[in-house]
Amino acid sequence: MPDFTGVNLPPNATSFAKIGWKTYPKQVFSTFASCFDTTIMFEASGSTIFSNSDIHSVELTEVVKDIDSRDSVIQRGITLQGSHFDIFQFHNTPSLLLWGRNRMKEGSKGVPDTGIALCRVSSPEATSVEDLYILITYKLPIVSAFAVNRLQAFKLMLEGSVVVDNF
Repeated sequence: MPDFTGVNLPPNATSFAKIGWKTYPKQVFSTFASCFDTTIMFEASGSTIFSNSDIHSVELTEVVKDIDSRDSVIQRGITLQGSHFDIFQFHNTPSLLLWGRNRMKEGSKGVPDTGIALCRVSSPEATSVEDLYILITYKLPIVSAFAVNRLQAFKLMLEGSVVVDNF
């Protein structure tokens, strides 16, 4: 897991309720992102919180369209910057987590070399804050077992890090 030593964590519930996910220092997101080829953290509206890639918000809103429908997601997969990814794992309990690999072009030899994973981060302390989606892509030799484990750990860290204000 990335080392967050020296990062000003955690935000308090009041600032989190007002500003949302932007209360976290960029260093928290960039440290996590350094493990993967593409890391995008965005809200369902397409508003990007962090990205190390040039992906348009319209494309991001398309990614999370009907995201809670397992059948829809498995059937259509995810298209990102012209690459299509087949989703072969979809878990929606207790929260959203899915992953897959890019589709090989017809006649290609070898194995798909790029994986994708997406999770939804929710904050029970601030119901007014939109859910955060974290999308990562990764290339071999990184495999889904490693990438999804890191993604889940980061998600749990974000969900558990908001400090309830003491009044």
